[in-house]
Amino acid sequence: MATFLFRGYRWPRAGALVAQLFTLTIGFPTMSGGYPLAGLAMLVPAALAIVLLFDKRVIAFASRPGGAPPAL
Repeated sequence: MATFLFRGYRWPRAGALVAQLFTLTIGFPTMSGGYPLAGLAMLVPAALAIVLLFDKRVIAFASRPGGAPPAL
């Protein structure tokens, strides 16, 4: 996903979002289950990635369809 997201395709954003949501689902029980550092190590990067996936600059960069010429 990361390779195609860096190339400017729009479809990897959905997969990256799902992966981060899964990480959040594992991070909350880990943090509340007695491993706060491990839980935070999962929650903070996942939350940051979700916020950045919806940033206007990322959306503008990753807005070309699959058959268009490269963005960069």
